[in-house]
Amino acid sequence: MRGKAPKEILDRRKPPRGGSGSPRWDWKFWSSTAIGAVGLALAVLTYEARPTISLDSPLDPDDVTTTPLVVSNDGMLALKDVNVVSFFSELLYSRSMGMRDNIGTGYTPPNQTLETGERETVNLKTFVNFAAPVAGMDLALIIYYRMEYTPFHRHRTFRFRAVRQADGKLRLQQQPAGGIYETYRKIAEGAGVNSR
Repeated sequence: MRGKAPKEILDRRKPPRGGSGSPRWDWKFWSSTAIGAVGLALAVLTYEARPTISLDSPLDPDDVTTTPLVVSNDGMLALKDVNVVSFFSELLYSRSMGMRDNIGTGYTPPNQTLETGERETVNLKTFVNFAAPVAGMDLALIIYYRMEYTPFHRHRTFRFRAVRQADGKLRLQQQPAGGIYETYRKIAEGAGVNSR
């Protein structure tokens, strides 16, 4: 038969004074948890930022340079400081005439902002003055942007090539970006062009 526990053991089993067994408020724990949750939410939203560029059909089926480009924000927050720059890795007018590694002009939406779900249609001729009918093209469009409520600038690269269709007409098709952004940066730095 077990005897009663000594008083010292019973005292150790009692809850701490000042409470009825519930944990005390630990402001350091809760404030660091809140900061961590806000940081995680911003990281997820930053990852979800989705500026995109898509193609519409050429306004003139015989002229690939009349292709409208649709710049849109498919993310959950507005995009700020938006600037679209162009880089023509190749632009051919004929077998003997054209240019390579040429930085074209850019495009900036009104107020440098793309609100959530907003779409801006830009003509391909915004980025270069085409001197003659195009025979080939390898184009990169780079969107620089900053997500609303964040200080960090990011970029996304979209690459398009003019591909001849079965009917003999050229159409732009989206391609993997590959190393075209790195090539653009080298050319921009060598020319002293601010790449953003």
